[in-house]
Amino acid sequence: MSAMQSALKIKLNRRINIPLSLYPSFASTLFRVEYSNNNVTLTKLIGYSVGAKITIAKNEVVCEGTCKPELLKEWLGLWFNPWTYINDVHRDIKPLIFKLIESYESLTLITSSVDWKIILIATFLSRRTNYHVNVIKWIRKIFSNVESDDLTKIKNRIRSTGRSYQLRQLVEVLEELYTINFNKNPWSIRRDLLEIKYVGPKTVDAFLLFSGKGSIFTPSDVHYARFAKRVLGIENYVMPSKNMCLAYDGNCLKCPYANKCLTGKSIKLFGRLSGWIQTIAYVHDKLFCMKNKCGTCMFKDICSLKLP
Repeated sequence: MSAMQSALKIKLNRRINIPLSLYPSFASTLFRVEYSNNNVTLTKLIGYSVGAKITIAKNEVVCEGTCKPELLKEWLGLWFNPWTYINDVHRDIKPLIFKLIESYESLTLITSSVDWKIILIATFLSRRTNYHVNVIKWIRKIFSNVESDDLTKIKNRIRSTGRSYQLRQLVEVLEELYTINFNKNPWSIRRDLLEIKYVGPKTVDAFLLFSGKGSIFTPSDVHYARFAKRVLGIENYVMPSKNMCLAYDGNCLKCPYANKCLTGKSIKLFGRLSGWIQTIAYVHDKLFCMKNKCGTCMFKDICSLKLP
């Protein structure tokens, strides 16, 4: 940090769990996380403002480097508060949502709009592979000391990173991905991305959610499918289909089959809480359901899973 540049300091007005919130976020590729004396420090490794350090200590945040207040809100998830959108939910299911908020209020949505190209590539690469093992490693190798706009260097980095089919397909469609106009209406972005080969609804919705285009976007996956049935009571649905999405301009709000699709149902039930609830589902399935921790699960009294 230069002698003329001062640290940006802000106060936290609510409790947020940064490590837990980074875990499901595709923005986690951007940061190294370190712990010391109950403090959490995030260091920006790639993308915009490389080298910036954000330290969270109790109810204060200090950012050293190129830090803008609006970006700090994205990087810490301060832009999102579930209580803001509680009226999107029908009154009959508000008791259920209250229970979700009570259990996961400190889980927020960490995003980075300035790093949208990196997040787009991370979501593309995450198909059928371990995000925390493979994708984070790939992304950091591709973008280390490379500007995210340098298409030629990025292509070369992708080729030298590995031979997985995700990387090979990325080289094939990278130029098309980079032609996306990020300033357009998000539903138009959704349609444009779905028209690209290999890009499906889950990839698009994860990108829109974690690039900060809106908490309504819901990347339905196997984790959400389990949670939706067991905890949310959502049944009789199909998973979103690329062809069906494109048939209705990629817009879930206009799709006549929304009530039959998990993503559409979720948006109709939860509105702008939908993407956050899917994020809860991912975290909860990973930390509880897949580890058979039913005895300590906060939703065991409402879960429909019948244990022996």
